[in-house]
Amino acid sequence: MACTPATTFCVAVDNAGNALTYNGSSWSAPANIDIGGFLTSVSCPSAAFCEAVDANGNALTYNTGSWSAPANIDSGVYLTSVSCPSASFCEAVDGNGNALTYDAVSWSAPTSIEIERASC
Repeated sequence: MACTPATTFCVAVDNAGNALTYNGSSWSAPANIDIGGFLTSVSCPSAAFCEAVDANGNALTYNTGSWSAPANIDSGVYLTSVSCPSASFCEAVDGNGNALTYDAVSWSAPTSIEIERASC
């Protein structure tokens, strides 16, 4: 679940591809935004912008009341989490130890963030 700082707007996602919004007093009915998807994480820095990711390597953008279609950003790799401190910057991570960066226009290619452990 992701909430704006004022907590008058929140979004929750589930593993059936649904998103639910909270307006400060009540939750909406589930809306399927990712047919056949398994949403894993959502982040909303404002009531006008959210980013959600799924287990198929897709990202979905919420912009002023509507969700985009799923866009494949990580070639079918399980995206585990997304965090957006602003509408112009998001970071997502996948199950293979990679990070992807959103710059308000597009997502970067996956970049390894795994730290190699030295053996003694």
